[in-house]
This record gives sequence, C-alpha cells and structure tokens, in this order.
Amino acid sequence: MTTHGTTTAQLTAMSGGGLLNAEQAAQYLSLSTSYIRKACAANRIPFVRVGTRTLFRRVDLDEWIAARFVPTNAEVQARAGTIAATALNRRAGR
Repeated sequence: MTTHGTTTAQLTAMSGGGLLNAEQAAQYLSLSTSYIRKACAANRIPFVRVGTRTLFRRVDLDEWIAARFVPTNAEVQARAGTIAATALNRRAGR
C-alpha cells in the first residue's frame, strides 16, 4: 500500500521496524481491534496518522502499557515501608 508516495514497508523501515496497523497493535497488546480503534477515537492511546492510515509505534505502545502497571498489594506495602523508614530517618536526623 502507498500513502502519499511512501509504502507501508518504507514507513516500517523508517520507524526501525516498529510500526503496526490497528490489527497488529491489537494482537501485540492482546486486545481487540475494536478496543484499539475506540481508544484512538478517544485519544486514549498513542498513534501516528499517516494520510488516512492509523499506525502505532511499538515503543509508544510499550510505554503506554508500562504507564498502566498496577502493583500488587505486596509491592505497595513494601514501597510504603520504604517511605515510612525514610521519613523516620529524616526525623531522627540520620
């Protein structure tokens, strides 16, 4: 496919092989294609518009997923313990 003189293969090569279409992005993220399209329409997911094509960079998708990480209760408790210990040390002047 060609978009304004640039083929999909050329776009993919220019992005370091990291450009995906909606179907590929859905598969990469283990989500439905309809979710990906709705997220784009609501600007909830990063994407690149090239002409009429909607493409996704793998690096952007990886960052998007990482930003949605939900820690386990054990991770939250461990972090809270670290914060509490730091606060106590500051109060004690250590």
